[in-house]
Amino acid sequence: MNKCKRSLMALGMALIGVAAVDTAVLPGSLSLLGARSLAAQDSTTVAPDSAAVRPPRTYTQEENMFVEARRAISAEDFERAAELFAAIRSGRLQNKRYVADAFYWEAFTRYRQGDLEDARLLLEVLMVGHDEAQRHGRLYADVRNLHLQIRSQLAARGDAGEAEQLLREAEATLDPMTGFDVMPVEVGGEIRHLPVALADVQGLADTLLRTRPDPRDVTRPDRAQPTQSETLTQFTAQVAARSQGQEQEACEDVSVQLAALEALMRFEEVNRMQVLRGVLDRMDECSLKLHEQTVVLIAREETAEAAGLLIGVVEYHPEQSVRIAAISELWRFDSTAAFTRLSTTLAQSDDYRTQVAAINALRRSRYWAGPSGATAIQDQLINTALSTSKEARIRREAIRALGRRTAVKGAVLTGIYPNIEIDGLKESLLNALESKISATGDENSATWAFEIAFTRTESADVRGEAFGAWAAAPSVDVPRLAGLFRDSLSEPFMRRHALYAIYQRADSDPNAAPTMMELIRDERDEEVRERGIYWLGRTGSEEAVDFLLQLLRTPPADTAAHRPGGPRH
Repeated sequence: MNKCKRSLMALGMALIGVAAVDTAVLPGSLSLLGARSLAAQDSTTVAPDSAAVRPPRTYTQEENMFVEARRAISAEDFERAAELFAAIRSGRLQNKRYVADAFYWEAFTRYRQGDLEDARLLLEVLMVGHDEAQRHGRLYADVRNLHLQIRSQLAARGDAGEAEQLLREAEATLDPMTGFDVMPVEVGGEIRHLPVALADVQGLADTLLRTRPDPRDVTRPDRAQPTQSETLTQFTAQVAARSQGQEQEACEDVSVQLAALEALMRFEEVNRMQVLRGVLDRMDECSLKLHEQTVVLIAREETAEAAGLLIGVVEYHPEQSVRIAAISELWRFDSTAAFTRLSTTLAQSDDYRTQVAAINALRRSRYWAGPSGATAIQDQLINTALSTSKEARIRREAIRALGRRTAVKGAVLTGIYPNIEIDGLKESLLNALESKISATGDENSATWAFEIAFTRTESADVRGEAFGAWAAAPSVDVPRLAGLFRDSLSEPFMRRHALYAIYQRADSDPNAAPTMMELIRDERDEEVRERGIYWLGRTGSEEAVDFLLQLLRTPPADTAAHRPGGPRH
């Protein structure tokens, strides 16, 4: 059986597991699409000792409809789901528990169908008419998040009014007190930077709705409409009036703030770095929750200004998680300053997460000051791998990073091996070398690994890893492994590794499974036979079925083949 067949078998097992789970799901307990607090997700926990005596629950018509609608969403039958949610929100059913949730989910289905206007209208009705969608209500964050996504798409489609309002509200969401000076607008013939506060957003909406042309008035061209400048002038006056004595609003839900931040980043008119700097400059409790994502957005700018700002975050930000996020993004910059900051952090920090972030950033680093830049990164990782003052797990991460960095050759790993004094680290190095040999076909490194595999002063685990590294070379084939198994491998643990290496070639060599059968048939060591049978079964070979059935009936041979103790490369 080939790899595809084995994958299908695994998929079948997964489907069996899914079916088993599906039969155990109670209506009303479905969790879908990341909404955190919708009523349809409520479920009752039943104690195991009372499950047998509690009578089955009878579900209401509304509950059954809700579960059916959620399943329709899972099946991407959005039209059917929308019909069911619409029936629930109509309020004609006796139980009103799910009405607010039905508004949300119908809006979601309309959104997925591309009917953005109807989706937005449903959410706005929900926000106005239901306490659950008000601030501190259980649906508030979910509704605001979806509303922002819908409006962002409307703006992207060319709705200028929606784009203008969304930009202002996104700014306000990120800074409820003062907003950001990021949107230049024309007011009375002059270019001004308009600050916006959250409390003003509804006022802007009211103004725009009042000034929007009424389709019914197309026969009355004489009806005067305020110009854009007049509307913005009115709005500016409202901002000034309302800002007097205004108290800062409570924190927005972080997911809503992130959605607002990402919406702002889509507008070319926005000075993105100014917005992001503004978020970082705010050190209130609400803003700190945004800073991790903010440093990611800064890094995506990939400019010298962005690199300098991230370095500053690494050096001075009070929150460790934010510093680590900034460290993790410094790999993007071909910058001596970024490389120096990563190297210094790795050398001086004693925090595990910080050091791992620096190691991974160095591994991925784009720093390239000629060949010396690549060498500097390599040397920094080597120094960490060999530093006895570092924890073993940090040294292991540095070794793994060397193995995964493309510019590092196998000879670098074999060169530092004599200076590694801990078996666990030697195993990590040999595992990294195996990946190098497999990817590059480095025969020199493979020959070196073969010698380590037969160095009896090394531990069995180290020798086993070395054997695996040698076996990764393209020149090592099934006949060569089988000959080594029969003639040179006197130690059972080495024969186990040889059988595993043959098993790894089952997809590419049709002789792998028959060879394994021959070796298992003659093997006397119980553990070697057991592992060999296990791997043989995983090849999916149809020939193996009869062989395995025969093993159930036939005892192993009475004598084992003679195996000399020396290696034969």
